[in-house]
Amino acid sequence: MALECTVSIERARDDIEITLAATNTGEEPVELTFTDGQTIEVVASREGAEVWRYSDGRMFTQALRFETVVPGEQLSESVAWSKPPAGTYDVRAWLCTNGVDCEATATVSP
Repeated sequence: MALECTVSIERARDDIEITLAATNTGEEPVELTFTDGQTIEVVASREGAEVWRYSDGRMFTQALRFETVVPGEQLSESVAWSKPPAGTYDVRAWLCTNGVDCEATATVSP
């Protein structure tokens, strides 16, 4: 399995848009299994303490679903962090799949 994850961050007015992209860099399709409607999780921390988590206060559908990422294809998902306080944050994002580890990190200063 050759799934490579990257995270990109863009400022959009008072929000930050965080995008996790998972690219199949291998020669075989990668099967992903999600146990609910959440595709990615994103956590922002400062000095090792969690400050924001995308899923906090959200509900997701409870449905088993499958995605296939063929060679060269990219699966991407974006979330918004609304009005983050000033400061520098370490952002970690990952796919919410069973049996596939794919995460990426970045630093952001809103």
